[in-house]
Amino acid sequence: MNTPNNGDELAIYDSQSNIVGSGVYNGSNFTIPVWENDASSSIKIGMNNNEQFTLSYWNSQTNVVSPLTVTWSLGDNTYSRDGLSITSSIAEANKSARNEFIILSNLKIAPNPASDRFYITLNTKTDCNVQVSIVDNVGCFVHTQESEVVLGFNKITVPCNNLAPGSYRVIVTNSNEKLIKKLIIL
Repeated sequence: MNTPNNGDELAIYDSQSNIVGSGVYNGSNFTIPVWENDASSSIKIGMNNNEQFTLSYWNSQTNVVSPLTVTWSLGDNTYSRDGLSITSSIAEANKSARNEFIILSNLKIAPNPASDRFYITLNTKTDCNVQVSIVDNVGCFVHTQESEVVLGFNKITVPCNNLAPGSYRVIVTNSNEKLIKKLIIL
């Protein structure tokens, strides 16, 4: 992995692919607090003790999310309450093979900021199904919808009139890719 740009992000995902922590590069390092699951809630909102996690890197200039391979100098990729894990090296996982399978590209959101609905436009190299998710600033999925897309240009309408004003992430995934954009709701 090259030196990150200011504003790039690392995200931590639980075993169910929920974002449970994220950190923005500040010019010198990443610090990522991880949310613990609330055992009194029936909805999983964080990590359980001894649960495995994965990391990904979002490049703010290219809008590409890359899975990461990590070598640990302290701890590992298992959540532990009040634990600490420190990396000794981070690399993009199998970058050359991943580029051969890029299907989704040119993700755009408009209008942004939005109030009652917004549109996602993207290009695809093949027909496929995508999942569109909206995640709030604490990592909770507040909206999810499935859409079929076709080869070429696609436009997806996403309702957002039931969301509170604030900052969100829109995540578009297919079977092996994930694209992320920031969204502001007025």
